[in-house]
Amino acid sequence: MFCDITGRKQAEAEREKLQSQLLQAQKMESVGRLAGGVAHDFNNMLGVILGHTELALLKADEDNDLISDLKEIQTAAKRSTDITKQLLAFARKEIISPRKLDLNDTVESMLNMLRRLIGEDIDLVWANQLLICGR
Repeated sequence: MFCDITGRKQAEAEREKLQSQLLQAQKMESVGRLAGGVAHDFNNMLGVILGHTELALLKADEDNDLISDLKEIQTAAKRSTDITKQLLAFARKEIISPRKLDLNDTVESMLNMLRRLIGEDIDLVWANQLLICGR
């Protein structure tokens, strides 16, 4: 004599699937809390960096070589602030609206900083071109 256990097996599979989904949701909740805490602390540090940079810019003479460096620090800190806003939005489960980004402008704005970082013995060349690829 045979006993049909198809329903029981299907119920067990469904329970395991739901258990897995619950575990994944709990992991994402933990990641969100961690991201929120890190973003909050990082945002506080960026505020200090931006504040001191602003004060240094006010104190520096206009012909001082450090002005461009300070402005690069300020720009990088402002970009980092945008990243922390995204992390906080993730942690708060906000809906993030994608926006268009001009990658050429973004890269071009970073070229001066990159040239200083890589050193004098390397030439960094940016070729701003439209490449069309086809099959």
